[in-house]
Amino acid sequence: MSDEPKKRSRAWIWWALILMFVLYPLSVGPSMRLASSSDSWLQFHSIVFEPLFWVSEQSETIDSAFGWYSRVWAREETEGQRLHGMWERLEKVNLDPDVSKDHLIKLFGPPDLEWDNFQFWGEFNAVDDKGKEGPRHVFAAIYDGGKLNAYHKVRPIFVDGSAIRMEDFGLMTWRPDEKRYKSAAEK
Repeated sequence: MSDEPKKRSRAWIWWALILMFVLYPLSVGPSMRLASSSDSWLQFHSIVFEPLFWVSEQSETIDSAFGWYSRVWAREETEGQRLHGMWERLEKVNLDPDVSKDHLIKLFGPPDLEWDNFQFWGEFNAVDDKGKEGPRHVFAAIYDGGKLNAYHKVRPIFVDGSAIRMEDFGLMTWRPDEKRYKSAAEK
């Protein structure tokens, strides 16, 4: 009879290990599906699965498998939904010089375009105030010495379902003496 409690305690250990190493990683997929349609769930998702994100950054193989599994669960979204979601996430980011590229990659995925210290996310074609159509990006980041030196935000605005206009917030550059970002238009 004294062996029965020991067997039960060992069973709980096995179940806990199964939950931790099997069900927790597998639950990231359904959670991603929910996160794609809810900002509050996205915040929950990024906190709960931070250990998995960290582990995936440590191994290219794990990162590749994690990326594949995430894509299996990801919702197909329209271009408008993708850009709107990116804009919504961007608006919640506290942009300061210490915001890392890795943090932005976790929020937006890999940049659409990288060039030297420049990273661009959320590429789309839009018509500017003068009626000229051309490529734009929801967010552009410029890093210098590992610090976010400047950024540029453009909010896509959908008209009649497909034509995209935009609201351009201009280039914001870090001013260390003022401890804030400032546009060129500001004096």
